[in-house]
This record gives sequence, structure tokens and C-alpha cells, in this order.
Amino acid sequence: MPIPVIIFIIFIICVILRYIFWPDLGEVKTENTVRNNFKRVEENDGTIVIVDSGIIFQFIESLQIIDNTINIETLQSRMEFSTTLFNRIKNAYQYDLEDYSVEYAKAYYMIKKTYPNRFIPFNIKDIEKVSLYDLNTFYCENIERCFNQYKDKMLVEMSKLKTPAAQKKRIEKIKDVYRQCDNMLNEIGNTESVNSLKKEYDIFLLLYNE
Repeated sequence: MPIPVIIFIIFIICVILRYIFWPDLGEVKTENTVRNNFKRVEENDGTIVIVDSGIIFQFIESLQIIDNTINIETLQSRMEFSTTLFNRIKNAYQYDLEDYSVEYAKAYYMIKKTYPNRFIPFNIKDIEKVSLYDLNTFYCENIERCFNQYKDKMLVEMSKLKTPAAQKKRIEKIKDVYRQCDNMLNEIGNTESVNSLKKEYDIFLLLYNE
């Protein structure tokens, strides 16, 4: 029997055996392909955004910045950015917590590797238990913290200044930051935080306002 014919017969036998012993091989591949697809979220403007461990990493990183900054502009921009990411993550994974656990684990590993000395200030491991209200509460705590730390920094600088004009400039900076913080808290609608911040500010005015 010619060799080409033998090779062809062997090929036919292999194909037959494949369908006898692995009939669902094609379906498994298709299922795995779908399973490994990125999550996609449609924005209000119709834009499709991919949501994966990279987005979760950015969200955690942004929360860490919020928890440490004393720059009010940085705080405000990071709050807006974090809210956008949070909504994307919730929309993508609220009905698929198993996939979220996998992506969160990847993001957590990347965060710990990138920032080994930082802790995660806001727990999003169980994303189904976290709401925008919880995130806003975290924001309010940091708005108050940011104001008080910024105020203390300006007061330390004032203590080293000799001219009244330079000292007054620091006082005006504190007033400006208070107004920004007050506006941010009012936009969130947290009356308790608004009142708490005002008490701190009133004490400052009694001591340093002319």
C-alpha cells in the first residue's frame, strides 16, 4: 500500500477517535473563551468601557490618595474619578461576584506589590455590600481630615513668618480651602460633616481672624 494512502488512513482514524473520546472539546473551548472575556460597561454617552483588575487597581490607588492628600484640588478630582470607577465596577460585577473575586485578587496583589507600605483604607472586597453612601461617608471623613491637616500646615508656616502680610496670606488660604470643603460636603449632603467642619472653622476664626 502506498505511503500517502497509509498516512491518509491514519488521519481519518485520528479524526474519528477525537469525536469518540472528546465530543465536547469544541464547546469547552467556546465556553472558556467567553468566560475569559473582559467585562464591558456602557456609559451614558454610549461609550463601551472595559472593566477588569486594572480598573479595580486604579480605584484602590485613588482611594489611597484620597486618604492621604492635603491638597484640596487633588482630593476633589480623585473623588470624582473614584466615583466613576466605582459605578463601573458595580455595574460590571454586581451579578457576577465570582469573576469579581478573581479580578479583585489580581488588583489586590498588584496594589501590595506597587505600594507595599500602604494599607487599603476602604474595603471593597465584598463589592455587593458596598454602596455609594458608604463611599460618600469615606469622602466626607477625608474632606474634614484634609481641611484640618491643611490648616495645621498653614499655621506652622505662619509661626515662622515675621510680616503680618505674609501671615494674613496663610489665613486667607485656610479660608479658601474651608469654603471649598464646605461646598463639597454640601454637594454630598452630609449635614453632620458640614456642622462638624464648621465647628473646627469657627474655632480657627476665633483665634486667628481679625
